[in-house]
Amino acid sequence: MPRGGARPGAGRKRTRDTPAGKLREEAIVKALKDGTTPLDVMLEAMREAYEKGGAIAAMPHAIAAAPYLHPKLSTVDTKVSGALGQYTAQPIPSEHRDSDTVASPARPATNGHSP
Repeated sequence: MPRGGARPGAGRKRTRDTPAGKLREEAIVKALKDGTTPLDVMLEAMREAYEKGGAIAAMPHAIAAAPYLHPKLSTVDTKVSGALGQYTAQPIPSEHRDSDTVASPARPATNGHSP
């Protein structure tokens, strides 16, 4: 008997196969046939309010319609652990800086680490 893998009828049911999903899909189809969607209603109300009362009157309708027209950028959470600002830059002593000395044939060039 095989184990694992896809099994018929397993998993979460698709939304449109449930009774509530069927009602929702029917409502969407009806609204599209009528030519009126909730977004159309919000935009029309916004335009009417703008014509009658200006931008301030149209603002609540614009706020309601904005998420459907302009996608919101996702935020990124960053966690910083440790103490910030605790360490300060320290000058390198001149005897340890390779840039201050010229490599001579008697002294082989090193990478700055002790042997």
